[in-house]
Amino acid sequence: MKALSMLVVAAIALLTMATSDAHGPPAGAQPADAWEITCVDCPKWIDNLTDRSLRLDSNDLPHIAYGGDHLYYAFFDGAAWIHETVDHSDEVGWSASLGLGSDGQPHISYYDSHMERLLY
Repeated sequence: MKALSMLVVAAIALLTMATSDAHGPPAGAQPADAWEITCVDCPKWIDNLTDRSLRLDSNDLPHIAYGGDHLYYAFFDGAAWIHETVDHSDEVGWSASLGLGSDGQPHISYYDSHMERLLY
């Protein structure tokens, strides 16, 4: 009886080891479609960072409008991030909303909290 119990335990252990990779990749492996985290505008310090707006162009490349102290626009050209300061005025860029025209040109509306007005 004891030999039968040991045989059952050995069979279960063997089956467990044989099917252990069926549950996914080994620990520490990343799936092929894992997220990639990239710092777009580093090491920038932005006072009062407000709403950001993200759009993908016709080539699925990201464009971002953001601000708080000034209004910024950044886009990925396929190789590197390109950055622009759209409005150098203080306290602009709040509630930035980005749209891309059919030609790929950015259109940004945003709030100037200093002058209390909506800009485009």
